[in-house]
Order: sequence, then structure tokens, then C-alpha cells
Amino acid sequence: MFVRPHPTFLLIAVCVAVAAGACCAEKSEVAAPAVSPPATAPELAPPVRPNPVIAEVGNQRIYQARLEAEFGRALRVRERAGVPASERWRERKRQQILNDLIGDALVLQAMEDGGVVVSEAEIDARIRHKVETTFRSKDALDQHLAKLGRTAADYRTETRVALGVERLADDPKACEPTEEELVALYEKRRVRFKARSRVKLSALFLRVPRGTSPERRREVAGRAKTLAASARSGRESFADLARRHSDGPTAAQGGQLGWVFANNLDPRVAVEVFRVPVGTITAPVATRLGFQILRVEDRREAGVRGFDEVRDALAAQVSGRKARDVRASVVARLRKKYPVRVREELLAEDPVARTPPGSSP
Repeated sequence: MFVRPHPTFLLIAVCVAVAAGACCAEKSEVAAPAVSPPATAPELAPPVRPNPVIAEVGNQRIYQARLEAEFGRALRVRERAGVPASERWRERKRQQILNDLIGDALVLQAMEDGGVVVSEAEIDARIRHKVETTFRSKDALDQHLAKLGRTAADYRTETRVALGVERLADDPKACEPTEEELVALYEKRRVRFKARSRVKLSALFLRVPRGTSPERRREVAGRAKTLAASARSGRESFADLARRHSDGPTAAQGGQLGWVFANNLDPRVAVEVFRVPVGTITAPVATRLGFQILRVEDRREAGVRGFDEVRDALAAQVSGRKARDVRASVVARLRKKYPVRVREELLAEDPVARTPPGSSP
């Protein structure tokens, strides 16, 4: 006999079935393994360029990267000048650079073996002398190095080697020009020293940056008037005032600008310094960059420059030539003392020629 279940029981059974189904589904979701993202290939590190030793002198090693860097600088200077670099030029330039690097290594090795020490203070003093006699300002030296693609650290190393050469030379003063040599060279080249009217100046410059407020500009103008009055009073020399207060590039040299032509000056400055007597300290002259107080040291009319005007330039030429001769002599002597090992097979390569545009060797 069939007994019909009570409706209440049917409802309970349905609820239990639904709950059981939901529980199973939840367990199924939890138990399902997580799907990992597809594996990606490991990122490869950029290849390391080999940097073999291309030459050895005692403990000194010259690496190929150094040769490439020096050659790259020379190549960029040549390209900026618009001169093509032929295969013959490349070969000869690489050999010249290698010879220079070997010469440096020979000098450094001889200094090490001989206990020759060049101090940082000595290097600083030599660079200051170069600035004062050749470049006139630190900015001018920096611009010169930038044109050659060289850094201040490169220049310090060159100076250290140059001082070492002088110590190793038979005559430590062999690089210094004599006054007789300079006078003889001046007389020989006298016709080349014709010049327009020029003036010898010292300057105390107070900078007024672009965007300076009118109130601040008036303050700087007042300070310039006070300094000009102090310079005229003689209580303190113009050079000392320039060293302490000038914002100009030659402040360390007491503001000395040397001989200047009118076309190298701001028009307002040129008008002032070419009309006042020698020895005059001008009132502050306003320019687009700030205020200049000038001392007129001397003035010459158009004609042949005097020996005193060109002496420093002549001295730089003579000492440079002598330094090259002395270095060649010292290096030749050291080549007989120290064996130089060169990997000739690496010289046949020209890594710079294969360097993609925009990248550095």
C-alpha cells in the first residue's frame, strides 16, 4: 500500500538536497587547483664586452677599453670639424694613441720604482699656473677640455705625468723657456703681432640673474657703487676687492682680463674704457648680466703688439715644444730599461668603427 508523504516532509527533503548540492559545489571550488600564469623566459643580462690587456709595462697595464675611449674622443673631434676619418688616419691615430699610453705607463712605472711622488698640491699649483698664463680663467680651461672631449680628471692625470717627466729628466728645468729664447722668437714673428686698438683691464663683476626683482637689482647696484668707491679710495687694492667680491671667472686672479679688443666687450663697457685715462676705476657699468667695475691698466693704439702683451703666449709655445722634446727623450731612455709587451693582433681590430651611432665605445 502506497503512503503519500506529508508535504512538510517533501519541503524538508528538497531543502536538504539543495544544501547538500551547494556544499559539494563549494568543496569542489576550494579543491580545484589554482591555474598558474604561463611561465616567461628569464630576462637575459646584456653581454659583457671583453676588455683585454692590449699592452703591459712592468706593473702598468693598458686595457683595450682605454685605447677605444681615447680613439673615440679623437674621432668625435675630427667628425665635429667635418673632416672624414680615412682608414689610414684611423690606423695611424690608434698607433699614436697607443704609443702615448705606453709612454705614460713607462713614466708611471719609473716613478713607482724610483719613489718619485707628485702631490695633489703640486698638480693644483701647475694647473693654476696654466690657468693664469694660458687660459686666463677656469671656465676657459673647462671649455678647452670639453672641445677635446676630456675631463678634469684626465687633465690632472696628464699633469701628474708631465711633472713626473720633469723629475725624471736629466735637467729638471729643461722645459722652462729662457728670456733670451722668448725675445728671439718675438723678433722673428714680430710682423704677425699686428693688432687693433686694445685695452688691458681688470674687472669686478656683480651678477644679476635673469628674473631678479627690481628691488634686488637696486640693492646690487648700491653694492656696486660702494665697492667702486672703496676701490677709488685706495684703502684696499682693486685686485683684493675682486678676489673677495667678484662673481666673474677671473676673480681668483684679482679680476685680470688681460688685453681686450673693443669688439670683445659689451658696447657700453667699450665706450667707457676707451675714453677714460689709464689707471681709472670706472663707475659701475650696467650690462644685461649685471654690473661691472673696471680698472683700466693700460691701453695701446693699433699697431704691433708689445713683447709684454704676447710673452705668456710665446712662453706657452716654447715650453710646450720643450716639454714634448724632453718627454720623447725620457720615454726613449725608459724603453731601453723596461720591456714593453704589446698584443699586436688586437691592434688590427677597430672596435670604434663597429660601434653603433649614438653609443659610446
